[in-house]
Amino acid sequence: ALPFGRGEIRRESTRRGQRIAILAFGTLLYPALAAAERLDATVANMRFAKPVDTALIRALLERKIPVVTVEDHSIVGGFGAAVTDSAQAQGLHGSRITRLGLPDSWIYQDSRNKQLTEVGLDRAGIVRACRQAVLAVPAPTTMPARIGSARGCVVTLRPCRSTTTASPSTWPRTATAPRLAGARSC
Repeated sequence: ALPFGRGEIRRESTRRGQRIAILAFGTLLYPALAAAERLDATVANMRFAKPVDTALIRALLERKIPVVTVEDHSIVGGFGAAVTDSAQAQGLHGSRITRLGLPDSWIYQDSRNKQLTEVGLDRAGIVRACRQAVLAVPAPTTMPARIGSARGCVVTLRPCRSTTTASPSTWPRTATAPRLAGARSC
């Protein structure tokens, strides 16, 4: 019998200085395991989206490595959102979480495998996203902000790394437009 609300580690990294962890939900566990073999990553089979395994999420985020969530569900309100919500509720920094899932846009009719390849949810897409997550250093981005009168100051912002967040080049020129890692909405 499966313990209710508990995930399981299906593959542990063999490296001492582990580089990345993949939280897989649903049928994408198998492409995630194939990607992990290539990357030498840890893979957790989360099994439950609600309730999500908060202890496992905490244990992985406390390793201070990037965590990639993988699901064959909408990125909006899906498993990845539950993981970031859990991290926020536990007071953990969520900037190392990258969410992979179906985009909130039209996907053309085709075979399931071709659709997953189109949106980057096959083995190659997961490997590519994991490599980008490892290379992405959560360094602060500075953006000028006006406070009160004509005086200006520099505010340090850390954008969330999510597939739904716009790139800094597309942000409006206000300091409140991007989603911020330190803000409660991430």
